[in-house]
Amino acid sequence: MNFIKGALAFKGKLTRFNEEEPLGKLSLIIVILLDIFLLSVVFVGLDAHTSQLTSVHEYFPWECRQVLIENQWSNANKLDRLQNIVLNDYNNYLRRDSFFDEDRLSKMHPDCKEYFHRIKGIAEDQNIKSMFVKRQSLQQRLSAWRKEHKTGKDVYDTQLLEKIADNEPTPGGSVAESMQGISREYEKINAELVTLSSAISNQQLIKDFFEQFGPSSSSKRDKLISDLKRYEVFYAFKELCWQFLFLLPIFAGALFWHTRSTNKKFATQTLFSAHLLTIASIPILFKIVELVLDLIPKTFFRALFDLLEKLHILALWHYLLIVVSLMVAILLVYLIQKKFFNKQRIYEKRLIAGKCCLCGKKMPPKSGHCPFCGKTQMRQCPHCQADTFLGGSCCVNCGK
Repeated sequence: MNFIKGALAFKGKLTRFNEEEPLGKLSLIIVILLDIFLLSVVFVGLDAHTSQLTSVHEYFPWECRQVLIENQWSNANKLDRLQNIVLNDYNNYLRRDSFFDEDRLSKMHPDCKEYFHRIKGIAEDQNIKSMFVKRQSLQQRLSAWRKEHKTGKDVYDTQLLEKIADNEPTPGGSVAESMQGISREYEKINAELVTLSSAISNQQLIKDFFEQFGPSSSSKRDKLISDLKRYEVFYAFKELCWQFLFLLPIFAGALFWHTRSTNKKFATQTLFSAHLLTIASIPILFKIVELVLDLIPKTFFRALFDLLEKLHILALWHYLLIVVSLMVAILLVYLIQKKFFNKQRIYEKRLIAGKCCLCGKKMPPKSGHCPFCGKTQMRQCPHCQADTFLGGSCCVNCGK
């Protein structure tokens, strides 16, 4: 219960300089705006601090998973997918993040590192790169021709239906000739694209790449999945420790400042240190809740979660959390109300303030009954039988 008393006393420090001097509205607005700014700075700093770690996606990029784990590359799409990565820097020249950055490559799983090193070698071959650039251009032209062909075909079909409805000869002229021209151009570009794709596929670097990174064997895939899962667990704990390494010095500094300013009765410093201590506590609380809701159950009770997912009853875990949180909240509220905000404590506070024990309105001095609600303010002492105040724990006559 001393903790609750301390929490209530701390709450008062957030809105008052001291017991006799509460914060004005304008001052309170300034302090709240400062709180919002500092909290934003803490969360932004936390994100920047966490980004220094090698995340799961950096360790095993999705583009690498598609090949080594998902087996999403096929003979029909593999050249297109390889082209997207080879020309990533060429197409996104304003972006700083590159698949081939050495610092980024150093963080990857060995197989992913080899995968991107091979593609980097292809991208640095100017002959192959220029072929991919030309191939991309042809694909874009084909896409444009398809749209134009669809527009021209729609016009042609509309004219054809109108002629049929009017029993007139089928349309010819400019629209039909335009359609034939579009078709010839499309066939020409498509033939050029097929020839260029074949030439790219016959390059030795391309052959070597597809030979090494073809469909993964079952044993290799299982090992990669195991490596990925193990790193996910490792990263979760490392991230948590790394984030607390950032948060705890702020919390410790705020706590030291608050303790010192409270002991020396520095009102202004006590106010601002209390707010800083609150701000430092919020992300720590979030991380603890995240640990309870996500990291601990999915790491230490993995088998249980796998069973719940297999049986499609994962909702039971969330139902349990709801029930437990409600029970804890009910218990805390019950204890607080019974210990600190029970009827006798309320009567006592109102007696000290000269207010009615029932309605809480200010009463004239020495009033036996409230002039507003009529509630008696007295009770009979069980020891001397004299009248004494309801809010007092001792009798004003006998002192018992």
